[in-house]
Amino acid sequence: MSILPVPNNTTCDVYTSALAVRETGVPILLTPCFPASHVANINAGSPGTLLRFTHIALVPLGTDIRDGYIGNVTGTPPTESTPDEIFVPSHATGTPFFVLFVERTAYGTPQDCLRVYLQRGTPPWPTQNL
Repeated sequence: MSILPVPNNTTCDVYTSALAVRETGVPILLTPCFPASHVANINAGSPGTLLRFTHIALVPLGTDIRDGYIGNVTGTPPTESTPDEIFVPSHATGTPFFVLFVERTAYGTPQDCLRVYLQRGTPPWPTQNL
């Protein structure tokens, strides 16, 4: 596994939509961003929540993490494009997040990594894993 080019603040386990494990103990930098995402979508006239993200994670380049983005907002992605789910800090005790979109950022620089847009699922309460 690659190393995250910035200090991480937690870890995650990556699972397929069928809850098969892809990777465990992945270092990530998790940042909440609920207000900015929702205000932008509301101002754009988007009434749905399909592509609204609640958090962004920076993930090491080379991490096997897959989104379900298909270029439209119908809410019915094909079965072969179902998104991964991550659990912070682990599947056993973690908060679930659905992977909305993955992009590579800072290509060709020492900060090269993946930026993952996430939508938080319902955490197991009580929790400190947000």
